[in-house]
Amino acid sequence: MSGKKIERREKRISKNYMLHVSIEGFEGAALTSNISKSGMMVLFHDEIPLAIDREIEILIAIEGRMFTLTGRIKWKKKLPDNYLVGVELTKTSEEFRLFWDSQNP
Repeated sequence: MSGKKIERREKRISKNYMLHVSIEGFEGAALTSNISKSGMMVLFHDEIPLAIDREIEILIAIEGRMFTLTGRIKWKKKLPDNYLVGVELTKTSEEFRLFWDSQNP
C-alpha cells in the first residue's frame, strides 16, 4: 500500500457488487468491498498485474443496471487469500451519478 492516504468525502456504502475489470490486457472479475460516488475498494481473488496510478476500466452491475466507469488505482494490498485495491473514479456517466444520488441520499 502506498504511504499517502486518499480522503473520500462521500459516504461509503459497504456493498458487494460484481465487477468486470480491464487493465492493460488483463480482464477479470472482482467484487466491491465498499463504494462511494468517487471511489471504491475492490477485492480480487487472483493476483493481478496492477500498478499504482494505472487506469482501470470497470463494468459494474447495481440494482439490475449496468454502468461503465473509469478509475485510477491509488493503492493495493496483499491479504492472505485476496488482494484489496483502492480505486479513485475519474470518469463516470451522468446516468451513474444521478442513479447513485437517487439511491444514496
